[in-house]
Amino acid sequence: MAYPVAAAKQWEEWGPALVNAVTQAEGLHAQQGLKGTKILLGSDCSGCEAPVFALHGLRLAFRHRWSCDVANHSRLWIQEVCKPEKFFDDMLQRKNLQELPPINLYTCGFPCKPYSNLHWQSSGFKDPNARPFQAMLETTMATGTPMAIFENVLGLSKYMQAVQKEMIRALPGYKIFLTKMCPTELGFAARRGRFFFLVVRSDLCLTDDAKKLGDLVARIMAKVKKPVPKNLRDYLLPANHKWVLAQQARQKKHAGHGTCGLPRSLQGVVPSLTSRQVKALAHAWHTRCAPRGGTLSFVADVSQSTGRAPVGFSGEVPCVTPGGRLVAAELGRLLVPEEKLMMANFPVHSISIPKDLSPCQVADLAGNTMHTACIGLAMLCTMAMLKLEKLNSPAPSTTGHGEWMDLSGMKHGKAVKTKAAKGRKVLCGKGKAMKAMKAETHGRKRMQGKFNRRMGTVTVDSQRPSKSRKVQQNQKPVSGRAAYAAAYYN
Repeated sequence: MAYPVAAAKQWEEWGPALVNAVTQAEGLHAQQGLKGTKILLGSDCSGCEAPVFALHGLRLAFRHRWSCDVANHSRLWIQEVCKPEKFFDDMLQRKNLQELPPINLYTCGFPCKPYSNLHWQSSGFKDPNARPFQAMLETTMATGTPMAIFENVLGLSKYMQAVQKEMIRALPGYKIFLTKMCPTELGFAARRGRFFFLVVRSDLCLTDDAKKLGDLVARIMAKVKKPVPKNLRDYLLPANHKWVLAQQARQKKHAGHGTCGLPRSLQGVVPSLTSRQVKALAHAWHTRCAPRGGTLSFVADVSQSTGRAPVGFSGEVPCVTPGGRLVAAELGRLLVPEEKLMMANFPVHSISIPKDLSPCQVADLAGNTMHTACIGLAMLCTMAMLKLEKLNSPAPSTTGHGEWMDLSGMKHGKAVKTKAAKGRKVLCGKGKAMKAMKAETHGRKRMQGKFNRRMGTVTVDSQRPSKSRKVQQNQKPVSGRAAYAAAYYN
């Protein structure tokens, strides 16, 4: 079947290119054992197993000792595509951690929902979905793994003080390096900024000086940076591909909500969108794209509310989420679930996707996975800090606390509760984080007003609506959110 040549070439070349860049940046250049090192991989919260595909891409020898995920569609993907030696249904139900198969690399992308900025009513570490965090730390200590890599969203920043305190308490004998990576820094289209925690056993490090190890990681990450290719079309599926045709055949057609002044090249996608999604696309077009000269070289996620739709220009794609609806303006269509996997650098041209997975489940896997190049870079940075010839040596008994070094370059706020509109309570950061959130809200309101005036949309004051105001003739007065919804979305 037809497949983009540029995407296939990118998959074939990214791993060796990354290894070469890392070896030239000091660290692995003096260790001839990199190619001879055999990785024993164990993973929790495995999703669609990005670490497995990263190791394939890096051309490193490995054994996939075990995986674990509670989602049925993840289990189906892992068992049919990745085929680990052992599979666990739930990391919280494992009784005797000492009986886990021996590993020398442990990965876990612990659940992000409790910390995501899109999850307004999160209770942080009190959320039931946050329980795997503690189980992850216990598994690390029980296995004595020389290397561990944890991944989570940037929204975790507002809880970072608590994360740091818990990690150094629970991981004695380990050094923990907090890094921030995004695929766009490595020359990939998808924006997916994430925290990666590089955890290494202190007794196997090249030096006891954590600062020198941190400088080594910083040099490596600076060496591998590349620009994002501008020609996104070359990395997406052609219009006659069977996956594109299948999506067009199953899409529900919506009618009667107009085109909201969209250019002719974008009107073809309108029937595939709901009224709210059309307005989100129109808002992105009129406020973000039209001022740039009407460029169609953009991708917009119309699944979010109007005024918040992320837009990627010049070859970039907004962060893929499980329920995201990504409109590629240049192609005049939505991205298919398999293309979302391609945005995470999965070689879908060589993967036999299980037939029992629905398109929604494939999209969910793509929205919850790590980017394979980012986890691959995290692996190389971790290995660069260790004496690889001693990788399989048993862990010594340790006491005390672990060591922490922050290489992310971000300022982390302390999570506090604050009142939001309508009496809701949300978690946010102090100081600059609060000011940034208020400024962003103010900016969205200004853009919303401009968009309403341009489109001739009735504007209703959602803060203090007049009791005498009527959205439509012969309609009883309404107030608050109901008035705004009636005025804007109808």
